[in-house]
Amino acid sequence: MKRVKQGIFAAAAAAVMLLSGAGAAQAEPLGLVAIEEDGCQDVDGGTWCYGSGIDGSSGLKACYSNYKHPDNVHSATAMIGNSVNTVTAGPGDWAQAWATAGWGFTCHAKYNPDA
Repeated sequence: MKRVKQGIFAAAAAAVMLLSGAGAAQAEPLGLVAIEEDGCQDVDGGTWCYGSGIDGSSGLKACYSNYKHPDNVHSATAMIGNSVNTVTAGPGDWAQAWATAGWGFTCHAKYNPDA
């Protein structure tokens, strides 16, 4: 079910980005990224997926950060406006963080490979 929701969110995010002309993500120190597009990458021994789009239930801008590390307890954090969500997971499980706020805010996402 989580993969289905993630797929639906990714499709909605892609549509929003096409309509808004969103640009590429900008890297910041310590794994912090200003999010304007979906993406997955292998980082610090794990896989990190992140993005922004529309929250279907509220119509607000949403951002997410999902991180999976095979060997360590790890975490993912999604931040937008005053909304911050951090989720910690065990080895091999996805840490899936989700946060929403108004469309004037920029999404930021973070991962920690050794929480």
